[in-house]
Amino acid sequence: MKLILPPYALTPDRFSQNEWIFDAFTHYGLLRLNERKTLAAYAFFHTAVALAKNCFPREFNPAKHRIPGGFVQNRPYLRALSNLMNCCDVMGDTERASELGYELLSLDPDDRMNVRFELPKYLLGLGRFERASKLFETKRYKDTFHMAIYLYPLVLLHLGKKKEATAAILKCLDYPQTARYLLNPDLPMPPPELSFGGLISGNEAEGFYFARQYLPYWIGCPQSLELLREQVTRRG
Repeated sequence: MKLILPPYALTPDRFSQNEWIFDAFTHYGLLRLNERKTLAAYAFFHTAVALAKNCFPREFNPAKHRIPGGFVQNRPYLRALSNLMNCCDVMGDTERASELGYELLSLDPDDRMNVRFELPKYLLGLGRFERASKLFETKRYKDTFHMAIYLYPLVLLHLGKKKEATAAILKCLDYPQTARYLLNPDLPMPPPELSFGGLISGNEAEGFYFARQYLPYWIGCPQSLELLREQVTRRG
């Protein structure tokens, strides 16, 4: 493995010899997670991460070096760590999930695993509103949160910033389908537009999916749904 000192990054050549070993463990972990066998999934993801770390050179220092996802060889490790993060959240260990999220952002600041889409949920659940606000306001990630932007108004409301929250809701309404399902949670799930059931960005199914995911956070934030309804009505 070749080590390049800061401000450059770690380019793990040895990953190319071993990546498919721990990538296979990640794959099996995903299968177990889909079967709702959470503990088995956790074991596979944890093993994948441990095997990958055995590929690191002795001189690797996470405080100084990076594992950028721009190098294809690095992605299996980042995937393993990302799935371990998600699995911890499913298991209810939000604290560990948030720690892994920040570890991923530190290793790959360009966030090719889209950790910033998940991390705000963990921070909201932990009551770390200032830290969540800082994440949303990070210049590197500005306007790149996609549907997770629906969590930003909640962070601001928890911080007592109603005016800023109102402005954030207006940005959320660029994705109006999510607001519709948040305000009308009894609406049925729309039929899939793809034969294999995937999501298309901006479609009804995507709005339904994220509304279901975010609704508990909106319910848990006083006045948020009322403010959302008000802005939707004004926008027409």
